[in-house]
Order: sequence, then C-alpha cells, then structure tokens
Amino acid sequence: MGSDAPRRFYLLTYPRSASNLLVRILNLDDQNVLPAEDYDGSHAGYFFFQAMMLRTRLELSGKAIGEWTQDERSQAREAYQKGFDALNNYVNASEARGKLVFVKEHTPLLVEPVKETNFVHGENTSQETPWVVKTPQGEHQSALNPTILPDEFLKTWSPTFLIRHPALAYPSLYRAVRDMAEKEGAAVAHPDTLTADMTLHWSRSLYEFYIDHLQKYPDGTSSAQLDAEFPIILDADDVIAQPAVVLKFAKMVGLDTSKLKFSWDPTSSETLEHMRADMKRMLSTLHASSGVVKDKLSTSIDIDEEAKKWQTEFGDDMAMNLEKWVRAAMPDYEYLKARRLRP
Repeated sequence: MGSDAPRRFYLLTYPRSASNLLVRILNLDDQNVLPAEDYDGSHAGYFFFQAMMLRTRLELSGKAIGEWTQDERSQAREAYQKGFDALNNYVNASEARGKLVFVKEHTPLLVEPVKETNFVHGENTSQETPWVVKTPQGEHQSALNPTILPDEFLKTWSPTFLIRHPALAYPSLYRAVRDMAEKEGAAVAHPDTLTADMTLHWSRSLYEFYIDHLQKYPDGTSSAQLDAEFPIILDADDVIAQPAVVLKFAKMVGLDTSKLKFSWDPTSSETLEHMRADMKRMLSTLHASSGVVKDKLSTSIDIDEEAKKWQTEFGDDMAMNLEKWVRAAMPDYEYLKARRLRP
C-alpha cells in the first residue's frame, strides 16, 4: 500500500463495549476528523442505525427473512441503501476536505439479513441470496463477509475491532433495553430479537474476512487500505486500565496523542435535557463521569456467580438466556482477546 494513500479507519464495535468511552478519550472533536454525529443520514454517528430502527418498528428483529412481506423487504433494502449512501457521502466529504476518515459502527447493525436468519434460526433456514448494497466498488460478497457491504468496499478500510467481556456487555445491553422499554410503556424485547446482538460471531467473522484478505496480499499491494498492523483488536479492559494501549492505537490511526483526554467534566444538566431519551440511557455512565471509571473491568469474572446475580435482577428466564449467550460467546471472545493490541 502506498504511503500517500488516504486512510479510512473503521472502528467496529457492539453495544455496551465501551465504544463511547474510547471515542471520548480519543477526543475526535478536536482531531482532524469531520464529526459523523452531525452528518446527514447518521444517528449519533451510526450510519446504519436507522435501518435497525425500521426493522424494530416493523417487528422484523429476530424474525426469519422468509416471513418478511415484499413491502417490508423493500423498506429494509431502501433503509440499508440509504445508510450506505450517507456513509459514502461522509467519506467523500471527509477526503475532499483532507480529513482523516474515522467511523464507528456497531457490527450487528451491518449484518446481512439472510446470514442473520441462518445464525438465529439455524443453518440453512434460508436459501435466499444474501443482500448487498449497491456501491461504486461493486456488489461482490464472499462467504466470510457477514455484512450487507460488498467485499471491495470493506477492503478500502483499516479496521479495528473493540471487544468487551460478554458477561459485562450483554447484561448491560439488556438492562438498557429493558429500561428504555419501561420508560416508553412498551413490552420488553423478546429474547429472539436480541440473539443477533448477544454474540461475537459477527465480529470474529468480519475479523477473519480481513485476515483472509491480508494473507492473500501479505505485501500490502492490494487495493485495500491495509497493512501489517491491521486488523487491530482492542479490549475494553485495556481501554479502561491501560492508557498506553490507547496511546499506541491513537498513533497507529494518525490521531494527535496530545489531544487525548482521560478526564473531562460531567455532562451538564442542560445538555442532558436536550438529549434523546435512548441516547441519554445508553450513555448514562459516561455522562455522569469525569474520567475513566476503573470499576468496569472484567477481572476475575465468574460466570456462575454472575448468573446468580442475573437471576435476582432479571428473573429465571432472562438469566438463563443471558448465561446461554455469554457462554456461547466466550470462545470467540477469547480468540479475539488473544490477538488484541498490547502496550
């Protein structure tokens, strides 16, 4: 890869993985980065959030794609395409202004519906051709690619995967989903609608997609914005307890390390008043903090003991689901964690 090639950095996360904490520390607002949060078509910087919200409104979350109506399919395809178009416009605008492209997206938001169906409901539930958005790079999609984005578009990015211990991330996500549902007077999400979020399957699949690509082009001569340093894996524990890891990462993606922030003022009540209820709930810990909270580590977590706490907090059925999801995710978590960036 030529040293003068523009770089696009994709931070691929999942809900409750401390991604907002990492972005706060990186202080992107003061870096040479066009704010994605304010860009048309994004929701708090997530370009495919609206597609997820549409699926939620249409009650398609967790529903096998074979049961979707033609109208629902058309609406979903349009929403995914709009998400891509907004992302592509943002990338083009950033590069035209000489900005560093740095985008954070929750990997589950990118997951292609046919592959999601076969993961949630069982392999070969759907034989339908996987969906893919239309892009300037084409529409080819390989077996290792679990997303609605084509291979060639993914290869234009230098990816970083942020992971967090499932026994911390998954109960936290369910807690937030439950609280928001109760606030809105809605029914709490059925476990089937959460299965695709309570997994590291997508993160590992996409990581292996990039590894496979790098093995084919070990000298970095492909069209991808990749080199020997990527893909990178960050663990939330290191974001919280190892500032040296964050500093190293910031240098690798071309950020000004002198602008990193490990402390800040809590969010003002005035700002909170004008914030959407869902964002206020999802960012409640960060907004109330004045720096990195060190009690959010996964050190010495015992899943058996955590399961007892979930039983008390959430009841037997949800505790059973959480334990199932956490234990199923652990092999992927340990695989990715073993390959994480170190000081």
